[in-house]
Amino acid sequence: MSLTYDIEADWELLTTCNFRCPYCFVPLSALAAKLTTHGTNAQWVEGFAPTRKRWLLHISGGEPSIYPGFIDLCEKLTQLHYLSINSNLAHRSIETFAERINPERIHFINASLHYYERSNKHSLHDFVARVQKLRVRRFCVFVSSVMTPLLLRHFPEISKHFESQGLFLIPKMIRGWFQGKIYPRCILRRRKVSHTRIFSKGTTRLCFHHSRNGRTSNNQYVR
Repeated sequence: MSLTYDIEADWELLTTCNFRCPYCFVPLSALAAKLTTHGTNAQWVEGFAPTRKRWLLHISGGEPSIYPGFIDLCEKLTQLHYLSINSNLAHRSIETFAERINPERIHFINASLHYYERSNKHSLHDFVARVQKLRVRRFCVFVSSVMTPLLLRHFPEISKHFESQGLFLIPKMIRGWFQGKIYPRCILRRRKVSHTRIFSKGTTRLCFHHSRNGRTSNNQYVR
């Protein structure tokens, strides 16, 4: 599928999240903020109309799937625009998203696997099931995971486990303060070799998956 649009932009829809990952760069006070809307879904859509442009909007948070009226917002936006979604897939609204949103209007979904957070909530099965449902509905889904030192040590076996279920993990570099260190600056040369090997494999997977799904993009980008 070839996307034709005029402007590409990141949209942090909210800071509130249903997870409390220790490596998250969003302050705890922001993650725990009360869910707030700053306009109706119709008003959000109307806000793009004066530009007379077609947008590709990368929606993230926080966790966008917990935003009030999230499905309705996506339905309204995708009548003209394209979206990508960055989500932990932990909210049940993802089930409705898979059923009601046109996959031809979704560039991709970055499904963030927070492995140990999911393990503590006994919800790894739910994550896998939702990725598979989205793919059955013909959404392009990438599965990524932040590479903490603990996950890095166990990445080969964790990755192999998910590969057996058709999910290929794309490693994401950890950044910022974590356990009293600044990443990625603190990574020693010896550990950089491990990171480089794993991230090279992840890049290959991402390029192959992206090419296989025939997704292309163009034009302006706005942060």
